[in-house]
Amino acid sequence: MIRRVAPRARLLPAISMAALLATSLFYGDAVITPAISILSAVEGLTLVHADFAVAVVPITLVIALALFAIQHFGTGLVGRYFGPVMLVWFMVIGLLGVMKPRRTPGRAFGRPSRLCLRFR
Repeated sequence: MIRRVAPRARLLPAISMAALLATSLFYGDAVITPAISILSAVEGLTLVHADFAVAVVPITLVIALALFAIQHFGTGLVGRYFGPVMLVWFMVIGLLGVMKPRRTPGRAFGRPSRLCLRFR
């Protein structure tokens, strides 16, 4: 198709460069996003205790390598092992989200008069 269009298309080099740039940005994002997601999740351990800071990078590497090691078996295997972990994670987040306003009911949204300003 390029050979057929190339003699008549002046913008073909620019379109080709744009396609290469878009593809490289896509692949770069696909590589860096999982690493950043895992790293930011593991960094939450430092909220428990500051001494966990030295273990953040090694734990992140172990999790990333484990996920990438089993991903070639297919999404079914990844989901089988990672799904229950995510279920527990979301249940804990939900439980903590329900417990916090019960402990400090007046501080859940601040003053009721400011509640309308938050949703504008």
